[in-house]
Amino acid sequence: MGKQTWAKFTTAHPTVPAFTAAVSSSLPKSAPILDKAGQKLPTPYGLLVEWLKDNLSGDWSSMTKSKLVIVKVADQADGAVITTRFPAIGAAKKTPASASTIQINYADSDYVNVARGMGYKL
Repeated sequence: MGKQTWAKFTTAHPTVPAFTAAVSSSLPKSAPILDKAGQKLPTPYGLLVEWLKDNLSGDWSSMTKSKLVIVKVADQADGAVITTRFPAIGAAKKTPASASTIQINYADSDYVNVARGMGYKL
């Protein structure tokens, strides 16, 4: 099915792990709005959502809270896809998002590499 609203997903999958990353929900003021091909650049959060849409096969959802992105997936294989591309930082912890919350290695500084991998011309 793909991406679902946070409320619908968390109701249907209350015990799945969460993946978190600290990223901006907007581009820096000095950043270009368009890439070299004229394509509008997404925010760091938007870029992660694009990556998730392109790479996950099962149900999932995401939300932002301050500078934190929270992603939940229904399928363990999709969780493995996430941590293969964005390795876990430390052990899973219990948080308000989930009893098993995994911080992943995706930050604003990863934007250029991920954007290029998604086809943006930077």
